[in-house]
Amino acid sequence: RGELAIGILSLEDARRAPLALRRAVACGLVEAWLEFASWLTTPPIGEPNYLEAEQALRSAIAVDVPGAQRQLVELRWFYQREEASALQQAEAVSLLRELLEADAQDSHALYLLGLLTCQGFGTAPDPKAAFHLQHSAAARGHVNAQFELYIHYARGLGVPQDDHAAFGAAKLAAAAGHPRALFCMGAFHASGQYVPKSLELAAKWYEKAFDAGNVRAAVVLAVMYATGDGVERNVEYAEQLFGQAKWLGYDVSEAREAAGLVQE
Repeated sequence: RGELAIGILSLEDARRAPLALRRAVACGLVEAWLEFASWLTTPPIGEPNYLEAEQALRSAIAVDVPGAQRQLVELRWFYQREEASALQQAEAVSLLRELLEADAQDSHALYLLGLLTCQGFGTAPDPKAAFHLQHSAAARGHVNAQFELYIHYARGLGVPQDDHAAFGAAKLAAAAGHPRALFCMGAFHASGQYVPKSLELAAKWYEKAFDAGNVRAAVVLAVMYATGDGVERNVEYAEQLFGQAKWLGYDVSEAREAAGLVQE
């Protein structure tokens, strides 16, 4: 899938990109700090450098670049969660609360604060408060928050467990193109959870999930095409899907064995 390709830069161009972003900042384009931090956090080549990414984001915060505070929180939560100190965790919560003091309608800040509050990252764990934060964010159109509502309802986190509400939340998130929600819709139809079992419909949802960037969906589809479950058997296409998933970093060895294909 073209949308999953890393890009068309040569390796040499990719190595030059961080330098180009630094030069952009030096020329007064301070917004480039955010792109530089993103590159350092998830570089297409080489290893991540979270420390330098944090320094770049702090430089952006110092000159009031919009989005820098949220990006620093995301760095902490999504990439440094296990290593973050108590002080760093508390700072993440403080940054989000500052954003919400400035704009109580900031749906992304509400969503992030909901994640941190549910898990007790920088604050006391409070799934009920987290649910209300995600509900507020979802009401303002935040798709990731809508998917979090599915998790809250399905697991009974801070709200009574409710299968009907869980499915409704997942369906709304899937309709908005959320990759994990699309995958879940495939899993629901494959297993018969919430809906009548239909491998044919499951395959269609997995296709949508893969198109949206969910690599796991490619692996599930590959198994389905290799075995002919819910789709017309097509081993060649299954191999293509396995190859794309492997290229994107997914270990497909167990799935290939489950599909009855010889290991590469």
